[in-house]
Amino acid sequence: MFYKLTKEQHEQMIEEIQYFFSSERDEELSEFAAERVLAFIKESIAPHFYNMAVSDAKIVIEQQMMSMEEEILVLVQRLHLFERGIWIANGICSYAAIPNN
Repeated sequence: MFYKLTKEQHEQMIEEIQYFFSSERDEELSEFAAERVLAFIKESIAPHFYNMAVSDAKIVIEQQMMSMEEEILVLVQRLHLFERGIWIANGICSYAAIPNN
């Protein structure tokens, strides 16, 4: 998968990798070595996080679609009842005379 990073993002990631190796492992990493680490992360690890994010987004969209479908069904049911001269609002049922055309 190809990730398009800005120059600033790329430089910041390289610096963060170098800082991590320095502070956590007491290793000084060259810019070239840090770029290899970044390439490994982008190629091998990042796709897993990307797929998890897509899966999470799919679940949210499915939930929103179900909610919208429920709202649409509520409207359809109310319309159906209204056509028969029955109106239900806030749990109270009322009857209305339907004019004959």
